[in-house]
Amino acid sequence: MARRKFAATLCFAMLAYCANAYEVQPYTPVTNSPAQLAAKQAALTALRSEWDGDNYPTQSRISGILSDNGISNPSSVPANFNLDGSWHLSLPTGASLSESQYDTHRAYFFDLLALAWLDEFQGVDHSQTIYDSLAWYFDNGYAAPHEYHETFSYHNPEKHLCGIMVLVGLLMFDEIHADRATDPDVEDVFQDMRAFGRATIQASPQIRGANWSYRIDNCLRYILFTDQVADIDEYAYHWKKALSFNRWEEESDGIHPDWSMMHHGDQNYWGMYGISWTSRVIEFGELFADKPWAYEGDNLDFIANCMIEGTRWVMFRGAVEYTSAPKRGSTLLARTDDVAEEFKALYQRLISIGDDSLTRKTELIDLEQNMILPYWSTGGSVPPTTPEFEGHRYFWNTEYQAHRRSNFGIYTRRCSQRARAPASRDGAPLHLNYGAGYTPIVRRGDELRFSRLGWDFRHVPGTTVEQGKDISGGFAGSQTRGLNLFSGAVTDGQYGCGAFEMNLVDFNDNGTYEHINGAGALKANFFFDDGMVALGQDVERISTVDGTQDSILTTINNVRRLTDVVYSVDGAAQTTVSPSVASEQRFTVTSNAWFHHDGMGYVIWPSASPATELVMSLGDRPFNSYMAVDNEWEDIVKDELGTAVWNGGVLDMFRLWIDHGTNPASDTYAYAVLPDCTLAELQAWVAAPPVQIAANTNGIQAVANTNAGVYYASFEAAGTADFGGGKTITADRPLMVMARRRAGAFEFTASNPTHRGLRNSYVPGSGSTIGTLFVNPISVGLAGFDAGDSVDFQFLTERGEEGASVSAATIPLSDALGVFSDWEFDVLGAGGVDSGTTATDWGSETPETAAPAWTVSLLGSDAESGLTVEGGTLVLTGKADAGGGISEAVLPFGKDCARGAIAASLGLNSGSTWTAAKFNLVNISGGTTNHLVDVNIQRDGSNTKNLITTGSGSASIDGTWEDASHDLEIEWNNGIADIRLTGLDSGTVILLSQSFLEDMIPNALLIRAGSDSDTKARRLQIDRLSIQLPLAGYTKWVEDYGLSGSPDADPEYDFDGDGFDNLSEFIAGTDPTLSSVFPTIGNAFFHPLENNFIIEWDSREGRVYDVYYSNSLTGTFSRIESNLVFPANSYTALVNRADFAGYYRLDVRLNQ
Repeated sequence: MARRKFAATLCFAMLAYCANAYEVQPYTPVTNSPAQLAAKQAALTALRSEWDGDNYPTQSRISGILSDNGISNPSSVPANFNLDGSWHLSLPTGASLSESQYDTHRAYFFDLLALAWLDEFQGVDHSQTIYDSLAWYFDNGYAAPHEYHETFSYHNPEKHLCGIMVLVGLLMFDEIHADRATDPDVEDVFQDMRAFGRATIQASPQIRGANWSYRIDNCLRYILFTDQVADIDEYAYHWKKALSFNRWEEESDGIHPDWSMMHHGDQNYWGMYGISWTSRVIEFGELFADKPWAYEGDNLDFIANCMIEGTRWVMFRGAVEYTSAPKRGSTLLARTDDVAEEFKALYQRLISIGDDSLTRKTELIDLEQNMILPYWSTGGSVPPTTPEFEGHRYFWNTEYQAHRRSNFGIYTRRCSQRARAPASRDGAPLHLNYGAGYTPIVRRGDELRFSRLGWDFRHVPGTTVEQGKDISGGFAGSQTRGLNLFSGAVTDGQYGCGAFEMNLVDFNDNGTYEHINGAGALKANFFFDDGMVALGQDVERISTVDGTQDSILTTINNVRRLTDVVYSVDGAAQTTVSPSVASEQRFTVTSNAWFHHDGMGYVIWPSASPATELVMSLGDRPFNSYMAVDNEWEDIVKDELGTAVWNGGVLDMFRLWIDHGTNPASDTYAYAVLPDCTLAELQAWVAAPPVQIAANTNGIQAVANTNAGVYYASFEAAGTADFGGGKTITADRPLMVMARRRAGAFEFTASNPTHRGLRNSYVPGSGSTIGTLFVNPISVGLAGFDAGDSVDFQFLTERGEEGASVSAATIPLSDALGVFSDWEFDVLGAGGVDSGTTATDWGSETPETAAPAWTVSLLGSDAESGLTVEGGTLVLTGKADAGGGISEAVLPFGKDCARGAIAASLGLNSGSTWTAAKFNLVNISGGTTNHLVDVNIQRDGSNTKNLITTGSGSASIDGTWEDASHDLEIEWNNGIADIRLTGLDSGTVILLSQSFLEDMIPNALLIRAGSDSDTKARRLQIDRLSIQLPLAGYTKWVEDYGLSGSPDADPEYDFDGDGFDNLSEFIAGTDPTLSSVFPTIGNAFFHPLENNFIIEWDSREGRVYDVYYSNSLTGTFSRIESNLVFPANSYTALVNRADFAGYYRLDVRLNQ
């Protein structure tokens, strides 16, 4: 075979061109020792025998592929090749090709596949022709430029050029690899094929998204063909890299920092693409579980976090929320009906793969066991009534919000310049205004499953849109989105509210735009335990689209009618409309109106001006034409609703909306939805509403529920929300703010609704980033909340976290904190004391004899393992000998502590490479250790990856600890922790309002160092450790002295102005209301006959005293007497009067 030797250069040039269209991912090849290389090659060989079936080309499968592509008689194909291997048709070349030109290249590769089929299955040797033809293809510049969907993609591996070429290689596997060992020309052809196919595993787009993970079929076929360890090393690297947050590094696809799954644009699509993504990343874990490329712990934890933080929020009682299933998810039940069942199976598979290496294994098991499956997948006919989990979640990167209670779920979608409306499909308006405030409400889960059949998609729950106009989001890359940036929500994980400014436009490439809908509004939703309040202001016409004007409607609900409808307007006697009775009524609401249908209640309040025009419509609606043509719908509707319903082509609907007219100006609306209530409960609620609308004007929307102790304020503009009773919240910029009373005190949470989001540019053609970045703390004014006149919020500023909700200052103490330990671990020798404490001399004490005392709960098998204090550092060493290499030590608190604080300076040392370590807040009971706040340090062997896991999720943090000390602070109160980590590569990391992993109370600190089988000494070094725990009785003590509220009863407040704050007075046992009574040495005198100096004080019950001495006020005070317990009230020192001069200090602490 004559061969020109420039093919490899050409192919890599083509890859370089590919980088111009799609980013080629950076990669540093792995260095393998001979032993590692041999082990990996064996594993790769084993993989070939394991990954078979439909994945591997068989005679019948290849015959089918050829037939599907016009080759019914492979025996005729050899005539298409000339003697030199060239093909009978001309192949188009160029920097880019059209689809038809790519089709010509596809036809060429299908002919090669026919030759390989004849060679492999018919015993006709065509290997030389195949070699010569591939040499001709690559040597003469015919190699097609790489293009997604054409040369590589996630789609059918038999339809893109790399995929077809790899099939040729797999059929010819034995011959190619045998011949390349003896024939340099065959080796050249092989390397050309390898370089060309490398785009299958190496190039973007969607490196982190559903399409990338779905490319596993293509990639593994390529790897099995090349049979090169270097190729699978590279593939495993990119695959594992994809298991991390996308901060808009490669397009928009993948998992974002709020746990959104993005695909086809800027929306949260766990309901469909989440299935393909998780199934494939779990398949990878199963394939490589016992191989050198197996998942590490952080890979498994990332997948588990996606399940817990992402997937479960898009389902309620087994029914998926339809906007999380894009494209045709609105019509095809097959894309949504099986979601819950599929995720349940995926949870099981992940648990099987990860087992005990999963940090959140218990939660994942709970999620799988408590997954509610819909009746259509369990063979039932009645929706389940099993209680659902409760909580509130806002996905700020995709502007998607979920409010969950055990008996109902409410979702809402918004859009802005940051996030467009969801994709439509083939021009059919199937999602339409789903991104414009769509708010589905469910209590059974299946309310909207058939309701969609009778929908006009411009008339769906929660939206304020002009009828008859476009609102479609379009395909991926659509430039249809909100004109304005204001869109956001705030949540503390249990409650939340959200708002956005709806103004939908279609941007042009030069930054200009056209309105696609004439309606504009400022819309907000406020969520409570019994439902939701919705407010709207500035409802107005913002444009005339297509030269016509239609009505602008706010749709409250639009569902299939199943029961009586009972209603009353402005106090009139209630009216009942039976099912199947048609009725359409228009009401002018001046007081209030309420409606009850299918267990849901609706309350509508009037606008100030103009009057609220409310419409109730009951009766048949024609099938949506886009859905009626779907055969899947036909079968399911006939089976579940009956043939008569399908043949009739109509569905009986309950519709309720506010009609703003064709040309409103500054109109408003206000309504509430109670998703699960009886008629009597609704009537009682209307008679005495627990909610108060505090503002719905001038850009401010505010609602409070005093029963729940929750106050919300949405500021699209600066101003004050006045809740009455002296309570106000003031903002000087757009903000979302909430206050919630917990444990007798208010917590404050806020978010930035004008944040930048992720992208570099939003407005097409602008070339610049828009949005607001709050670098410095933002102050919010307060009155009446017993928390001073303001609170400050430090908004997270890392790209991707800017829309997150953040907490204000830590929660006020219900009991004061006292010092439990305060150690610098200085080794001072006999008679000395630790500079950071009053009780421990590390020259004579050990960690296990100190007060408080450590317990070594697990010790590495090597003798070097242990817990010691050396060189001013507490050192825990784990090292393996014959057994495990993990050491653990526990510092028990002696009691369950619902509140407390820990501050430590930590470092690691192994003498060579990484050290695995933990610093955990735990509960130990009944011999079981329950990890509540899990701080995993350098857990992956890379020396830079750390993971903090709580019940609120996991944060992966970059930072090197080897021979470096960083500060870690954990403050907790009633199951909620604030965590601060400073000194890492990424600066200060703050995690606020994190729930515990277990529903338990901390009672110990656990530290760990080492790994299971490592024979190197792994050391966790603690330079400083301070622990503060509750002081029992503080609350009753301040009450006994008549102090209450803030600041009078605050521990740090000096009520009587004597220089000692309330906490100091409490510890000393003195009166905090009298400035004349404060902690002091009451009497000191010299006894001349005995050369004694005597100091006395007023001793108090329950106190312990220590005496310190120094030669000067600026010198170091040394402890000369300790543990003087009440009633001890004096100390006598023997002194030499001739040279006596010095100072005494008295310290007091509680005897707890």
